Amino acid sequence: MRRLLILLALVLAACGDNGDGLTIALEPVQHVPEISNLTLSPDSALYMEGNGSVQVTAALSYTDLGQDLETLHVIISDGTSLAVPISGAAGRVSDTLTVTFDVTTADANGCTVEIWLVDEAEQSSNHLSAAFSVIRHAPEILNVSLSPDSASNMQGDGSVAVSAEISFHDVGLDIQTLWVRMPDDSIIKFAESISTETGSFSEDLTMSTQTVGTVVLEFWLSDQAGDDSVPVTAEFQVLADMQSSDWTNRLTVPLPLLDVVWDGQVFIAVGYGGTILTSVNGIDWVTQESSSDDNIWDDALYAVATFGSDIYAVGGSGVLLSTDHGETWTVIGKPDFFIGTAVAANSSRIVALGTVPDLGIPLITVSEDSGNTWETWDVSWSTGDLIYRDGLFVTPSGPGVRVSTDGKQWNEIVVDDVNTALNEVIVHDDSQFFVVGSDGTVFSSFDASNWTEVSKPLADVDYMGAAWSGTQLMLAGRVSWNLQDGTYRPIGISSSDGGASWDIFGIDTNFESYGIAWGNGRFVSVGRSALSDEGAIYTTD
Repeated sequence: MRRLLILLALVLAACGDNGDGLTIALEPVQHVPEISNLTLSPDSALYMEGNGSVQVTAALSYTDLGQDLETLHVIISDGTSLAVPISGAAGRVSDTLTVTFDVTTADANGCTVEIWLVDEAEQSSNHLSAAFSVIRHAPEILNVSLSPDSASNMQGDGSVAVSAEISFHDVGLDIQTLWVRMPDDSIIKFAESISTETGSFSEDLTMSTQTVGTVVLEFWLSDQAGDDSVPVTAEFQVLADMQSSDWTNRLTVPLPLLDVVWDGQVFIAVGYGGTILTSVNGIDWVTQESSSDDNIWDDALYAVATFGSDIYAVGGSGVLLSTDHGETWTVIGKPDFFIGTAVAANSSRIVALGTVPDLGIPLITVSEDSGNTWETWDVSWSTGDLIYRDGLFVTPSGPGVRVSTDGKQWNEIVVDDVNTALNEVIVHDDSQFFVVGSDGTVFSSFDASNWTEVSKPLADVDYMGAAWSGTQLMLAGRVSWNLQDGTYRPIGISSSDGGASWDIFGIDTNFESYGIAWGNGRFVSVGRSALSDEGAIYTTD
């Protein structure tokens, strides 16, 4: 009994007797809930998956000594706010809770989910956050095909309709735009709305047929997230309506021919292996002996030129001279480490351009005594064709030409300092100089100092030879390769109005023209077959 009385006294004391006989109630113990181990399932999705939103389940662990959880709160960084009543937690100090809600996939940056618990006493647990990722996925162009992929020059009065078919793969099912960069660098935008993973679609384009050559179009796709596919290109070719019936094959030889000239009475053609051929009419040809052997690289003859009755040829053997219309030849100059590639002369001097064998270092060699002595030096600029006209030696070089009165001191004249690299061809039509640049550009000048771009009738062209008949200027060169049908396309243009307008011609399907000359009423072109590498001679009828 004594123990019972003591216990009762303690209980009464705990209840708070203040000595006046009043009882004081104690404050209840507060139990703030705690949460941990927050996970999202799934925690990521593709951009625009589920047409813009997906369902996500959040799971978390909790501890609540008060066993009085009331609501679960969710705030998503896109502005969504949820308060979900909790059921089934009564009587449990700890357990796991789950809640399901929608999360947007239209935001390519993803979002953040913040969660906490509140009990009946309006006490909040700690807050936990988890990231939900939206995966961006650029579309992919599998193939682009054009139909048609070629047209004739000036077909459709200068333009034709072309259908571009694009096959694609897109995990995100959200292709929004097709972009097309045209050959003139303009960009066309096509609105698309494609929600399939793979497939194809087509759009119509208008292609110019005014310039012969191959042009490139660039295609790429954009999705709703602003991601772009890797660009894919397609080629469209404008084909010259070339007539080859005006040209006849007169001769085929084992090795390519590189240049031809008319000396007033005879055509002289030169080429690999020291080949020298002569003809009075351009039809019947005679092989002449040179000092070269059959080593086509060391002793090839690359160029031939005339001044009066003197004929000069240059190559691996140095500088050769003939004074009897090409029947006999003498080596008049053989500078050390010199392969001649171009030559021109006047009454007082001979000027030859060349390179150091194997090194390609440009050289100039000059003789002021008919070839008895030579002065040779290297230059820092590339050398091309060479002519002497109107008191000037002129050669194309890089973005311009080099001009000299004596072959020793050269002035650089810039023709086009932006995009043009001048190459092999320079010619005079009794009025003005013409020089040819990259991509088929043609420039003219009356004084070799002031140059004007006169025309660009063909694209992607490498002209190698030029000639003037007295009324007609003709340029021809390498063939271009047609990837679509696996054939070669011969290249040639001619003008009778100083380059103001041009006609396009072909010589033969697989023939590359390296040199042209006019004489005895016809043009003569020398070169090679692009298929067999044999040399060939063609003439106009």
